[in-house]
Amino acid sequence: MEVVIGLDGLVTNQDVLSKFGDVFELGSPNGNHLPDHKGGWGLNWDAFEDAMMYVQEGGIWGTSQKFVFTLMITIHGYVDLKRNNPEGFSTLRDTLASVATDYTGRGLSLEIAFVPAHPDKPSVIYAASPIRAVLILSGFSTGSPRLILSTFSMPSITSPHTVY
Repeated sequence: MEVVIGLDGLVTNQDVLSKFGDVFELGSPNGNHLPDHKGGWGLNWDAFEDAMMYVQEGGIWGTSQKFVFTLMITIHGYVDLKRNNPEGFSTLRDTLASVATDYTGRGLSLEIAFVPAHPDKPSVIYAASPIRAVLILSGFSTGSPRLILSTFSMPSITSPHTVY
């Protein structure tokens, strides 16, 4: 499933959080509002991260649209946010990366792509590399003949070796 979110002209954290809240019905289908007995969510970054952890289940209240995984979220038009609120942009990016990592740990794939509008043709979007968190398991159940318990199976630094 792919969800495309346009952030054109949005520069405040509140506007960005409201946009995501509307798209993912984070506060329930009744909209963005603070929590009460009928739904709602906190409309802050911590609440955003918590609420995004349940989009496959219909949100934290279980009453919203259920999003199917593999889920690809494409965010375009974020340039104003990045320019005018770099801390808010970084928080959005880091929060979504954290959510993607959490889903990977649950065996689900969430891909996030930030694609700015093309500077010469604002209606055309060009592709950027997505943030993708993938969990690769070893062992017989995954097709690997050996169970490798080390998370450091690849060295972080290699040096040339001469073999005679």
